[in-house]
Amino acid sequence: MKSLIYGLIVLGLFIGLFIPFNHPHLYANFTDSLDLYFRSFEFNGSLYYLERSIGTALVGYNPIHWIGPINSVLVLLGILFLAFRERDANLNSLFIQMVLAHSIYLFFATTVHPWYLSLTAVLAIFTNTRYVFLWSATILLSYGAYKIEGVRESTVLLLLEYVPVFILLILDKMEGRFKSISTGYI
Repeated sequence: MKSLIYGLIVLGLFIGLFIPFNHPHLYANFTDSLDLYFRSFEFNGSLYYLERSIGTALVGYNPIHWIGPINSVLVLLGILFLAFRERDANLNSLFIQMVLAHSIYLFFATTVHPWYLSLTAVLAIFTNTRYVFLWSATILLSYGAYKIEGVRESTVLLLLEYVPVFILLILDKMEGRFKSISTGYI
């Protein structure tokens, strides 16, 4: 019951704060921007590139038009899973939940510029996880895509960036590092 009340309060605040911006053109422009982001842009996507490769092999063209929206739904479901599985939510567990939620988003995103990881890295300072700090270093490899004649990403650099991050993420989970610095497991 507390979760429902909390959710209604957050929803009410969100709607209340959004009222000053209420205009029909806003909704059209906002949805157009989201559509452009999820269905057109590609840069340094980890799981997305794997999905794109499989999708291209199956259908013969770049399937970003349907993978992007599917991934956004998967991200929402992943974050909702994190929220509803947490039984003893407290300030200490909040940091790890935020790190995991933002990581889920970035892992499924079609576009991940290095500065997108900034929020995750700051939040990870308050956790015992290591994969985010490794990712903060390896994400710089994405700059290797910028060539004189345009942007061309290297599969080798993408593998060097993401494979160690996923390995350390798994090790962090196996070693019980998904807890906040101050107390308790999440």
